[in-house]
Amino acid sequence: MNCLGGGSRVIKLLVTDLDGTLLDKDHLVNRCVASTLEKIRSMGLDITFATGRALHATKPYTEALNIEKPVILLNGARIYDPVADKYLVQYRFQKSSVVRILNSEFTKRATVGIFIEDETYLWNVHTGASDYIYRDAMTYRSTKDPFSLDLNSVVKIVFSSFPEVLNDIYESCKFELRNAAEIVRSERDLIEFLPPGVNKGTALEKLCSLLEIKMENVIAVGDSLNDLQMIKKAGVGVAVGNASEEVKRVSKIVLGANRGEGFKELIEHLQRLGEI
Repeated sequence: MNCLGGGSRVIKLLVTDLDGTLLDKDHLVNRCVASTLEKIRSMGLDITFATGRALHATKPYTEALNIEKPVILLNGARIYDPVADKYLVQYRFQKSSVVRILNSEFTKRATVGIFIEDETYLWNVHTGASDYIYRDAMTYRSTKDPFSLDLNSVVKIVFSSFPEVLNDIYESCKFELRNAAEIVRSERDLIEFLPPGVNKGTALEKLCSLLEIKMENVIAVGDSLNDLQMIKKAGVGVAVGNASEEVKRVSKIVLGANRGEGFKELIEHLQRLGEI
């Protein structure tokens, strides 16, 4: 297998977040960034990504970046093989956990997005909802009665509102619903709920198992709290310049540049890998 390393560490796989990390502010792949990734690939590393997006919202990037290794979707709820065109791993909520989340008092203060397979249902739509909900939904429908939906097939739930509203409810939400879901504040205007134990870190462990490589052979790059577990568990965790302070604190490398521009600097770190 191609690899790059020095000393006792061998890096075989680069896993990067998309929004806020690899993509620019318009959610596009800059040509220079794409060229940089090709240089990294020529150094012997395989490249893939881990994102909160659903499948349809990632296909343009899979094609633009020539991704052939499985990708992590929905913050770890799914792993998809773009070559075989099939899901390798899928996690869903227990219905009882979904009911508990939807019955919580927090739903009165935010737009609720319920991800069921490849559709998103919006309930209790408020102003201030993140454009993520609309951007990431292939089709979305409003529902007045979420309990009439197929709650056995829920992959992810999100609460979206103004940052100050989510500031008020986030800590209480994490405490009261801690046994029902894995909960993360992925954006200032977004709280995400995944099946218990599901996050980018556990998904990365599963991906490494499928690829038969060790976690220590992985370099993971991110910016937000939903990248935290992945960065902590990878052999080398990397934060881009615009990453949250919490992400920077757990990263072995903190890049100076924001978003995709930092990948140029990452090449220098890879070339000095024997010193890491």
